[in-house]
Amino acid sequence: MADEAALRNLRGRARAPHPRDAVGSGSIWFGGNVSRYYDSLLAGEKRKLRPQQIETLAVHRWLGARRSTTEHYKLVHSALARLPRAARVMDAGCGVGGAMLWLEQREPAWQLVGHTVSEEQHGWAERVCKQKVPPCRFTVQLRSYDAPMGSFNAIYSIEALIHSPDVGATLQAWSRHLEPGGAVAVIDDFLADHPPPTVLREPEIARALAAFRSGWLAVGLCSPARLAAAAAAAGLRLVENRNIGEEYQVVARNYRSLAPKLPNESEWKSHQGWFGSIARRILTVRGVVEYRLLVLAKVGAVPLPSRRRLGQIESRHMSGVGRSGGSRMACISPWYCCGQGVKLWDEMNATRTDSLSFLRLPRAIFGNYMENTMIDDG
Repeated sequence: MADEAALRNLRGRARAPHPRDAVGSGSIWFGGNVSRYYDSLLAGEKRKLRPQQIETLAVHRWLGARRSTTEHYKLVHSALARLPRAARVMDAGCGVGGAMLWLEQREPAWQLVGHTVSEEQHGWAERVCKQKVPPCRFTVQLRSYDAPMGSFNAIYSIEALIHSPDVGATLQAWSRHLEPGGAVAVIDDFLADHPPPTVLREPEIARALAAFRSGWLAVGLCSPARLAAAAAAAGLRLVENRNIGEEYQVVARNYRSLAPKLPNESEWKSHQGWFGSIARRILTVRGVVEYRLLVLAKVGAVPLPSRRRLGQIESRHMSGVGRSGGSRMACISPWYCCGQGVKLWDEMNATRTDSLSFLRLPRAIFGNYMENTMIDDG
């Protein structure tokens, strides 16, 4: 559809075309087009993908001592732990579907819908992932995450929001399609709210920031404070802000605390994403960029369920034998049923000796605990 193509192009047009796009220098740059960026990236990574091994489907950095690429999915799952059982959940920037595959194995009642602007990712998820790992129930739409369809209980995004040329507009779109009480979980790189002031004045850091924005297509790079302000304007409230880069020791484990020298962009001959990743490493090690999990909640009360009719059930003492509960009994213990407990307590208390004073229990717990109970029979 022409409108959809325009949406994808708008989503990808993050900046003006790189000057070397037209001269054919052998480098791989995409003029800010996210669709072409990920199409090319997947073409070079297909041989590594194994649909039956979810850890191979990630397009994000690994985390932890075990170099896990599924740890992000655990973090998202934990952040969305309070969703309804049959929640409708959107993956904003789903790649080839790794996160949805992992999540639906743990939440089979969730309705998972992924959005990607990459035709290669969309095709691979539909043709390969869903056919080789049946039964997959998630769906993948070749569509900008700025244009959701329908309503959702939650939206999550792993290393994708950073590509948005207008984070505020993206959050507005997500909020409009989010149910009251719904949640947004974002794992991404953010500018540190309080970076080392002396570091920011270094020319190398300025070059790295420019390289990260251009090479990684990180046009949506912002601080947590700025995202929280944009979220508030969209009716979303920041409820969690975790520095998972610090928690998982990304600087020490992933980067060995070493910041490499940034290559000359004019001499770069590989995919621009790898150039951007070098800049990201420099900025992370130097404390300018942080890897965070931010969770937002939709402002507004969750609708109350409709009033149901309450019915009354009769309490019964049963023997507990067999599937039906056994046979009915007149009394289990006079201490706790049949209304005799209080009488027995009074009699014992009247004849209590000093040596038995330690046996004194509250009088209120003895009585008839089998009072008729109100239940929801709707």
